[in-house]
Amino acid sequence: MYWMDLSEGDLMFYRDVFGWSSTVDAFTLDGAVVAGHGAPAIPGSGPRWSLHVQVDDVARVCAGADVLAGPVDSAMGKTAVLADPAGAAFVVREPGRQASCLHKPMALTWAELCTNDLAGARTFYSGLFGWNPIDIVMEMPAGKVDYAVFMAGEAEVGGVLPAEGAFAPAEPSYWLPYVEVTDADAIAARAVEAGGAVPVAPFDIPRIGRVALLAGRSGETLAVMQMPS
Repeated sequence: MYWMDLSEGDLMFYRDVFGWSSTVDAFTLDGAVVAGHGAPAIPGSGPRWSLHVQVDDVARVCAGADVLAGPVDSAMGKTAVLADPAGAAFVVREPGRQASCLHKPMALTWAELCTNDLAGARTFYSGLFGWNPIDIVMEMPAGKVDYAVFMAGEAEVGGVLPAEGAFAPAEPSYWLPYVEVTDADAIAARAVEAGGAVPVAPFDIPRIGRVALLAGRSGETLAVMQMPS
């Protein structure tokens, strides 16, 4: 995952919480692009964050998945909206515009698939992108859950876990972006002050960090992660 995009959300909320500025179609931090915003990438979805995967050939990838929209050409690169067999939607994009700020405080640092079909997700994403799932056990609010880290070669590209063990799910299966922060508790408090909500209060995951789930003023959700000291 290398990009996230907000559709139909309240842009000012993210200025207040993360200190982002906004241009006509992007969020920036100190002049660096951290995310996009605009019309819904996922048709009829309403306010939400969508996650994007960079691919070499959108048309080829579309042949292996359920296509919800596209492919279309734009200044952002050729894109299409796909869904996995459990219904989790995501965007694929050929190389084009991308975030210039990743894996830093106040920027996208992780992506997580919460699914009601863990075995199917492993097979689907391995076949579509060549990602290799590595199994681990994760401590979540509901207790210990089976978790897998998707690897693209030596790079970690995202995680997958059962929806019932994840953050309070709004859908049976969905992708969730994580923004890196230096103080998860302070960011959660700032989100409430800005008129949003904190559906899952900050909590610690051993060896991973301190995480929380935020909801913007328009209801869309994303997670934040404070790395271990």
